[in-house]
Amino acid sequence: MQGTDGDRLHRVMARIESETLTDREGVGVFIAETLGQAQRAEELLTSRGVDYVVRVEPFAYTLFGSARYGAMFYVSAGQADYCRSALAAAGMESGVVDAECD
Repeated sequence: MQGTDGDRLHRVMARIESETLTDREGVGVFIAETLGQAQRAEELLTSRGVDYVVRVEPFAYTLFGSARYGAMFYVSAGQADYCRSALAAAGMESGVVDAECD
């Protein structure tokens, strides 16, 4: 992002270290198949002040058995339902991980 004075603006990310969330029982809420999806999810979660962890994980397999990888977003268990709802409301329901998968 560029500021009006041409200075580069820095955005504060709510992404945290994996070890921090592990202490609070991390729950998978979203799997991004593309970089664009991951960026949209990051922007949404960050704008709402949600702490999250992103890990690259397999989410599907090709007909030949090769794994397809995506960016899995983890949040604290207490924020999981809120995040799922927010992501779905933003039009990203295809990547939302069901609560039953917890």
